Amino acid sequence: MNKRPALGLIYTLEALKNQDVDIEKALKKQGIKNASLDPSANIAITKELAILSEIVKVLPHPSFGISMGANFSLSGYGSFGMLLISCKDAFDAIKAGIQYQQLTYLYGTLSFEIGKHESALSYHPNHLPSYLKKFIIDRDISGTYRLIEELQSFMKTELTVKELCLPYAEPKDLTPFQERYPFPIKFGSKTARFLIANEDLHRAFPSASDTAFELYKSQCDEQVKLLSADSNSLTEEIKSHLALFMNNYPNADEVAKTLGLSERSLRRKLNSEGNSYQQLLDASKYEKAQQYLKQVDYSIDDIAERLGYTESGSFIRAFQRWAGETPAKYRKAQANK
Repeated sequence: MNKRPALGLIYTLEALKNQDVDIEKALKKQGIKNASLDPSANIAITKELAILSEIVKVLPHPSFGISMGANFSLSGYGSFGMLLISCKDAFDAIKAGIQYQQLTYLYGTLSFEIGKHESALSYHPNHLPSYLKKFIIDRDISGTYRLIEELQSFMKTELTVKELCLPYAEPKDLTPFQERYPFPIKFGSKTARFLIANEDLHRAFPSASDTAFELYKSQCDEQVKLLSADSNSLTEEIKSHLALFMNNYPNADEVAKTLGLSERSLRRKLNSEGNSYQQLLDASKYEKAQQYLKQVDYSIDDIAERLGYTESGSFIRAFQRWAGETPAKYRKAQANK
């Protein structure tokens, strides 16, 4: 799936504007004006990530993703939101949310595991650039909790969250987390996870309707088809995505998950376009290596590290394959131009 609803990006931009953050400069770099974004439109995943990569540079504080996610309202999800509130109970709503998670803003995969006394709604983040990852996780988890809050409010039912686990180290300032989440938080887990009391999962929703559910389900199916329709060249999509990374480059399976594809489909589509994932990864690294070599501030060791090589020898050999000469010779030739 190369596209996603633009709504998530719009909510993100609105939250920044409410904090008097100047976003126009960041958007301009991607050739977009905030006013031109249509809430009912779809946006290429790689395009949105490129915009978020600019946005993250102007965030007012490190945990801004938490307050940003709180702006994601159920009412803004159209058919998807209506599908959730037409479910029988919270259990069915969670299942429907997981089935149609492509219609959300999430950069990760949701799963649900039923336990003896409590069940886990887990979020497995996609492989993203390190400078984006915590912001995205904070935004996505806070936004997911906003849906839980609104389901409780609209359905007039309890949905007790007993604990939240987050997949990064405990930050020094816990105030934003304590203000947002009224339950214990654990840090350093492999995935993000809400633990929900089982007794709350089967409380009937007052707006449950089989007829409405089937109607909104068919509308959600149509939206998924539109998002999955091929548009731009997959080669260009992947080039754009790889350009966001510095040293923690994703593998083919990780890129496929971000784009909503299986690894097999990704490789097959690239092959039909006359490319392979390794060719695109090498091309991305070669282009960045050329840029770095033109800057005297970066040593060969620095460049090797930035491109994800554990030692400079591997980078030198790779560059020789790409350019037919060593990095040192290339740098010297560029300096003499």
